[in-house]
Amino acid sequence: MFDRVELDAFEARHLSPAQWVSLRRGIISRAREERRQLLQQMIAGVLAAIRAARQAAGEFPGALRRGMRRYLARQQRRSELRQLHAMDDTALRDIGIARVEVQAALRSGDGVLRRGR
Repeated sequence: MFDRVELDAFEARHLSPAQWVSLRRGIISRAREERRQLLQQMIAGVLAAIRAARQAAGEFPGALRRGMRRYLARQQRRSELRQLHAMDDTALRDIGIARVEVQAALRSGDGVLRRGR
C-alpha cells in the first residue's frame, strides 16, 4: 500500500494502524535492501583488494631479484672504482687507461679499457 511513500508526503499523525504497519514494513524493506547493496559493494571492494594484493605478492619475488641484481652490480662497480682509484698512474697505464678515464671505463664496461697501449 505505501511501498514508496515518503513521510514528508503526508501528515503522519493521521495514519491508521494498518497504514503505520505498511509504512513501517516499507521502511524496513528499503533499509534492508540498502544494507544488502552496501554489503555487496564492501565485499566486492575487499575481494578486489585481495586480488590486487595477491597479484602484487606474485610479482614481488621477481622485483626483489631484479632489485638485488641491480644493487649487487652497483656495489661491484663501486668496488672496482675504489680499486682503480687506489692504483698509481703506472699501474693504470699498464692496464691501458689513464686516471681521467677510470669513471668512463667503469661506466662503459670494457669499451674504454685498452690493453697494451
